[in-house]
Amino acid sequence: DERVTLNEFFKELLDIPDMDNVQQGIIRLYYTGMIVINGNNALLSPLGKAMGNIRINSIELRRAMISAYNYKCFNEVCAITSMIEGLGSKILDLFTTRDLDEITRLWHIETGEFILLLDIFSEFVLREYDQVTYENGKKIKIHKIGGTKSWCKKFKINYDKMVNIYALYLENQRSVQNVINDQLQLHLERDVTNTEENFLLFTDKPPIIYPDVRLNVIRALVDGYFINIMKQNANMTYTTCFPSLVRGSLDKRQSLFIHMDKEQSYKYCFYNIYASVSMTKTFNIVNGIPKILIKDIIEDDNIYNIFKNCLTI
Repeated sequence: DERVTLNEFFKELLDIPDMDNVQQGIIRLYYTGMIVINGNNALLSPLGKAMGNIRINSIELRRAMISAYNYKCFNEVCAITSMIEGLGSKILDLFTTRDLDEITRLWHIETGEFILLLDIFSEFVLREYDQVTYENGKKIKIHKIGGTKSWCKKFKINYDKMVNIYALYLENQRSVQNVINDQLQLHLERDVTNTEENFLLFTDKPPIIYPDVRLNVIRALVDGYFINIMKQNANMTYTTCFPSLVRGSLDKRQSLFIHMDKEQSYKYCFYNIYASVSMTKTFNIVNGIPKILIKDIIEDDNIYNIFKNCLTI
């Protein structure tokens, strides 16, 4: 009988990946800080090793979760991460209606779909689960409001989907918290003057903390999604800032972002993924970047070096 080597077997079994996709994947790993380039070799960075221990599928969301700790919005970004992962990026699966006009009448889309997911998660949890928080070292229990199912019915939210997402949220919390605890322990052991108060996760530069927690949330998300920043054109199309440049639009049948108030216009946005359908590229799950954050973003050398030809105040 004819024998084949294991290598030949796998070559037959597996499709050869598209080289453009491989190259784009490596570039994403590099710019999110997961790898460092040393000559012709790519090495996993300390940040990359830590991110490898986070059980979240998206590289961008893993990176955002790291920054969320520094921007003091860990739970909020974890909520958004769990919503996106639990929905498989299909935001309309969260609702019991497909009528976008009805959804936008029920839900005010303040800056975009990422923050909308946070709003829905927060309102659901407030009604469905008791929560524990800490203030000045004191444990405080917040009792649930109740009436979750009637609230879901009124606001067209899929109750079962949200229950599953909350379970995922708890898993994601634990996964990232383990990484934080490991790095904190190393920080405390490194120098006797180190404390939890002066601990920052994979950065030496203290971030700007805004009074509005939503600004901190968006800023942390941008650290993960800065490769997905895009610029709005005059004809309501968008052009990505990261090479190679991609021009696309929003799907009017699925995008809630396109239904925002006309007064709320954002020159720059970021997206979760984009899809190609019949030669048309559409961006999925989009959020605006408030102007107040742009100056902060372009002062980040890593981001600015990529987008200096795109980002302006």
